[in-house]
Amino acid sequence: MVQARFCPILLSKASRVYCVDVDEYALKMAKDYVKDERAIFLNEDASSTSIPSGTVDVVIMVNSFHDMEDKVKVASEVGRILKQGGLAIIIESKPGLAVPGPPPWLRMKPEEVLRYFNSELFKAIEVKDLGNFNAILIRRI
Repeated sequence: MVQARFCPILLSKASRVYCVDVDEYALKMAKDYVKDERAIFLNEDASSTSIPSGTVDVVIMVNSFHDMEDKVKVASEVGRILKQGGLAIIIESKPGLAVPGPPPWLRMKPEEVLRYFNSELFKAIEVKDLGNFNAILIRRI
């Protein structure tokens, strides 16, 4: 789901922000929240977007990678759209915590996320502990 609350923050640093979601309702809510022509809303699957190759500096997925149907294709798409040296930030709820978020059986450990980005395109930078979440930082090489 599009995390519209992040768009104003991202737009304060970027010339363009792509908001991608397969859920039309989530995109409508984001469009209603974000009134900026630099925000581009795409009703597309994260595994195959219309974003031009090698044009994105940062990809951010917040509590969504675990929901991706074909994680291998999503990782490949991230590699396709990121510029060389670009950064993927994948934030996921920590497994084992009784806090709001995805069901326990969907939560992913950092090493499970990194398994999908284990290729010559990527280099794992670090895993940051964000309390109830882990942030997995991956560089496109």
